[in-house]
Amino acid sequence: MTALLSFHRARKGAAGAALLLVACASLPEPVGGPPTTAEAFFLTGRIGVRHGEEGFNGGVRWTHTSARDELWILSPLGQAVARVTGAGGAVTLVTSEGREYQAADAASLTREVLGWELPLGGLVYWTMGRPDPASPAEVRYDGAGRLTSLVQDGWEIRYLAYTDQPGGGSLPRTLSARRGALEIRLTIDQWAQP
Repeated sequence: MTALLSFHRARKGAAGAALLLVACASLPEPVGGPPTTAEAFFLTGRIGVRHGEEGFNGGVRWTHTSARDELWILSPLGQAVARVTGAGGAVTLVTSEGREYQAADAASLTREVLGWELPLGGLVYWTMGRPDPASPAEVRYDGAGRLTSLVQDGWEIRYLAYTDQPGGGSLPRTLSARRGALEIRLTIDQWAQP
């Protein structure tokens, strides 16, 4: 928590400290089996952010559909730290103080409010083990046809582990996305349909 706040303080000063949302907020629970397309998924896992000398480790809960994203960033103890929602070309981030910030994309909004960039648009595809079809990418695959690395939109994504899925196929378990001094590491503990 302190490390996340230092990101924010470095960018916004003491006025924007503490990024705790309502700790008692209800979070969605997974329903059904693993996702079959990037159109809809629910995942829970862990996120680690390193930006220069600063860092944050916590949890993540993300519901993605073709119409909406809702991503919760959680403290190591499971308390809500920030909530990012996106729908209809607008993204909203809510802080613990109840302040709402909006922008056209999650990357610029999180960079402004949190002090580090969350590339939500690309992550929709990268977490599924595929490049975003909207922009060019350099890709490498292993012998099983799974991505081992890709470079897209200035990000270098490395796939560190996969999880076999019931009925065949596999989905990424751990991936690292790096851009300059910023690295986001995502470990997915559970996949489900929303």
